[in-house]
Amino acid sequence: VVVDVLRGWCLSFVIVHSLCTNVTFFVFLYLSTGHLLNKSMSVESVSGTTDVTQWMPNLYALGYSVGHYAATFYADSGNTEGNASRFLSTIQSWPLLYSQWWWDLVQTNPLHVLVETTLIVSIIYILLYRTRTDWRTTSDPLSEAEEEQLLREWKLYGRAPLTPASSQESGHVMQPPVIVHKVQGAHMVVETPVTTEESSLNTADGGSSKKEKDSLNSSSSTSSTTTRTVLNLATHDYLGLSSHPKVQKAATQALRHYGCGSCGPRGFYGTMDAHLELEETAAKWLGTEGAILYSDGASCIASTIASFAKRGDLVVVDKACGEAIQTGVSLSRAHVKYFKHNDMDDLERLLKSIQSKDAEMGRKPNAQRRFLIAEAVYQKTGTICKLDKLVALKHKYSYRLVLDETNAMGVLGPTGRGLTEACGLERQRDVEITIWALEHAAGSIGGLTQGTEQVVEHQRLSGAGYCFSASSPPFTAVVATKAIHLMIEDASKGTSSSGLMAALQRNIAAVHTRLRQLSAQQLQDVVLVTSDAASPIQVLELADWPATRSLDQGAFWAAVAQEGWQHGVAWAASEHGLRWVVTSLITDTDITQALTVLEDAIQHVLDECLPPEEEDN
Repeated sequence: VVVDVLRGWCLSFVIVHSLCTNVTFFVFLYLSTGHLLNKSMSVESVSGTTDVTQWMPNLYALGYSVGHYAATFYADSGNTEGNASRFLSTIQSWPLLYSQWWWDLVQTNPLHVLVETTLIVSIIYILLYRTRTDWRTTSDPLSEAEEEQLLREWKLYGRAPLTPASSQESGHVMQPPVIVHKVQGAHMVVETPVTTEESSLNTADGGSSKKEKDSLNSSSSTSSTTTRTVLNLATHDYLGLSSHPKVQKAATQALRHYGCGSCGPRGFYGTMDAHLELEETAAKWLGTEGAILYSDGASCIASTIASFAKRGDLVVVDKACGEAIQTGVSLSRAHVKYFKHNDMDDLERLLKSIQSKDAEMGRKPNAQRRFLIAEAVYQKTGTICKLDKLVALKHKYSYRLVLDETNAMGVLGPTGRGLTEACGLERQRDVEITIWALEHAAGSIGGLTQGTEQVVEHQRLSGAGYCFSASSPPFTAVVATKAIHLMIEDASKGTSSSGLMAALQRNIAAVHTRLRQLSAQQLQDVVLVTSDAASPIQVLELADWPATRSLDQGAFWAAVAQEGWQHGVAWAASEHGLRWVVTSLITDTDITQALTVLEDAIQHVLDECLPPEEEDN
């Protein structure tokens, strides 16, 4: 009994340490295996028909000998000389006892010997022969030239700051952000910063000392704000449904009925009838078997891609795809290959090279899941995907197509059902997975992924944004449902001048035509319109001239956008150019005003950035 208790303590101790080292793990296996293999023999020993030393494993037998010696020593504690001789004889008998037990066990239970020998050899190998390498030394060391370059850069630029530079260190004043107070149709009421330099006050203050003036002049400026109304050419609410009276009424009623939040993810008491109604309405509208609602448009795109593409799969992506798609591709851990933006010839070259590699490796095309990913209307460039050619290549080389129709819904197609409808293609066959964010044409919040029932149900357990994010507030689902009904109602009007989609198409055509005229005439092709004529996102870029090559596109268009803010027009600027987003709510007067402000802003920034002789050239 004492030996069993001690052995139990030993096993408990080893279990804890087996999580830390391989040696103790094998020791644990060694001890526990011996106990299990000899469990049946212990029953025989209880009946008294078997000698104890004939069946005990090595630890039991040694423990029995130690216990027998301790009991004899305690009984004859007065005889010191006899105890010493008995102790020596016991120690000498252990090797013989162990070898005898081992040989007997080979004959009676060879499986036990095989398992125990394997474990002992493993322990000896780990302790003595296995090399231990430090992961920090496995990477390729830096060459002397690389070390000198790093040291030179560190001495030249110093360490990167842990916090952003203050106003005095950076040399410019940190201005407060623009705050949107209210949206009124095509305009919005915003609070913008107005800066007044304190140094001007110091100049008028003749009583201050020179030291005080220098100190005040070097200090940051005081910022104040003003409220103004600006023309909103940065919103993607193409049809203006977020401010539609019927949509606002539906949102108010839903808030009174449901409250604000949904109190949990979709799979955990976060699904309400408003979410299910939206999914059913969207599936019926696009003609798909099902639809799944995410609480955020960007997470919908990223989670959908990551739920289907996994490690070892192949994903072929357009280089101009947006951040949400890039995030989903990164999360998927799949093999990624990029083709030139909207270049179907380059895409076919890439697909042919993959096909040739498959032939060399003897790999079947269906041995690996493969996806093509593109946007219907690219938000960065304002170009429209050549979907008909893309679908032809998809069928030719056996790929699945994931299409982001965010900027095409409510814009393209006879009834506003996106680029797939505009090209006369069939969803679920030509486009397996359709994704679109509700923040744009639907004027709400969230995202929808649509396809077959298998595509939808797979994401209910595999879509990270669906499983682990709180579901969208019910009133936003009601708003999106109402927006789809309004788009269906608007499409029934056809080309009527009163329709929202018809007004949007007229505004897109007018803006594109007048921007091209402005580029060719007043701006002398210094600025080019690079987006497609039917795109709701009109993008302006600097022409590739010797005088403009030295300019930073991002900084240039940021300055132009800032000038627009100061004169009552809001645009979105990025490193890819200036985005003019067209909506159905702007009028001809708004377009004329915006073009005038744009021309003046570009000329003003060019005058500051380019010398007169370079600008003339």
